[in-house]
Amino acid sequence: MFELKSCGLNIHSGEAVELYKDEEFLEALMIEHLRKLLQLNQLTTDQTDILRNLSLLPNSGVLKNLFKKWLKLGTLNEMNHLVRYGFIMDDEENKKISLHPLIQDVAILETMPSVSNCRTMIDSLHLICLTPGLEVRRPENVIQSLISVVERILVDEPEAYLLFLQDMFPYLDKYLVMDYLPMLMERISYTMEKHELNSICDRALLLDYKAELFVIRKDYGNALKKRLKVLELLHSIPLSEMDTKTAALLSNLHNNISNVYLFLKNGKEAAEHLKIALEIRREYGIFESHDTLQQLMNLTNMLILSKDYDLANLALSLYESLVIEHEGDNSFDYAAIPE
Repeated sequence: MFELKSCGLNIHSGEAVELYKDEEFLEALMIEHLRKLLQLNQLTTDQTDILRNLSLLPNSGVLKNLFKKWLKLGTLNEMNHLVRYGFIMDDEENKKISLHPLIQDVAILETMPSVSNCRTMIDSLHLICLTPGLEVRRPENVIQSLISVVERILVDEPEAYLLFLQDMFPYLDKYLVMDYLPMLMERISYTMEKHELNSICDRALLLDYKAELFVIRKDYGNALKKRLKVLELLHSIPLSEMDTKTAALLSNLHNNISNVYLFLKNGKEAAEHLKIALEIRREYGIFESHDTLQQLMNLTNMLILSKDYDLANLALSLYESLVIEHEGDNSFDYAAIPE
């Protein structure tokens, strides 16, 4: 009778035969061997940081130039070093880099990627979600990366993580990633509950996202009920205590309610809520924003539907003047101009 002492275990031979039939045990054994073999502690700080961030990204790989941009790397020297020594797989044909799943597991165990120590990449991905018009040629690579990061990262800064999730929702909604939106909404809810993040604005956003899932399913009645509840919640904040962030959320909510009323073919209520949305932005000095442009476009479409073409033209002129005044002629922003 002998003993197996791999991974610090004392296992008799009879048990060893059974364990070697267990795929999870074999994978753990392989990972332990790789940890000793790779010696990640011998890498430079920059090389370790590259592995740490790359370990969060999908196994299918990420475009090399995108990854360089997200990490704000000056050169590819450190990345090429890791490719040369077999840490990183380089798919030259598709211009992608990735980690072998076992090396990825080791990198996660050794480098402990978290919100705080992956902040540069998190901020880069967050900016893509937040910046209208900052389109990428292959949004599926960004979408896969966002989902992979959310699923793998250690949450040591809950507030920053929650904000990341909240701003990711409309981005995925924009690109119709419908299969993941319910899971993302549940993750937002879980993060709020676990870390006791229960501000009125956070709860309002969660309810609004739940309403959006009803809109996606074309259940407009329940969507309207949810959003009217959000309206009650936000109106519980005294006007004297409402800051510009909350006011922007309230304005967007009225815009979203307007959209639901449009789906319900109730043009009068739709127009009323859209009017309130724009008035709130004027009152709180937040008129010059992309959300205002979206609301003006909605207003234009409503006016066209009601055949009020003169007012529709005025709304478009206001849209154009806002873009030119604040962004100039070479704007990243965009507009779908009705004909």
